[in-house]
Amino acid sequence: MHKWVNWYRGNDNRTFEYHVNCWVSNLQYIKYRKARILYDKNELIESEKLFDELILETPIYSSYHRFKGMIRARKGDFESAQKNLQFAMKTAYTKADKQQSFYTLGNYYALINKKEMAIFHIAKSIDLGFKNYEAMKNDIDLINIKDTPEFNALLDKIKPD
Repeated sequence: MHKWVNWYRGNDNRTFEYHVNCWVSNLQYIKYRKARILYDKNELIESEKLFDELILETPIYSSYHRFKGMIRARKGDFESAQKNLQFAMKTAYTKADKQQSFYTLGNYYALINKKEMAIFHIAKSIDLGFKNYEAMKNDIDLINIKDTPEFNALLDKIKPD
């Protein structure tokens, strides 16, 4: 079985008004899941290798670049991280991709201790529909902003009843 993924093709950094649908093979999906598990365990070297392979196979899929960017940020390579995250934002054409890209940029800015930028991007993600309270509450990348009133207000905004 294949997983259906929408991705968009651009030319000279301009987006066409249509999108191209592509199939992600079973092997690619398995590789993605393995890379995510390694990322969640903070096994960054192995996770990054898999995301590099995935980017070579499907270079415009924003999710791969988001994870690659956060891996680079967690390793302290903030310049490279920012490039990956900016590319992810440029290739985020669906509402869900934009939501995740804003959230990930919030994580990045929290890691480099730019609190106002972190809060701004996370708020934008919430405005686009991000509602994963537990993920946000337990996100290790947000450690630098977790004690701020602004972060707690955002958490309260998505807290389940």
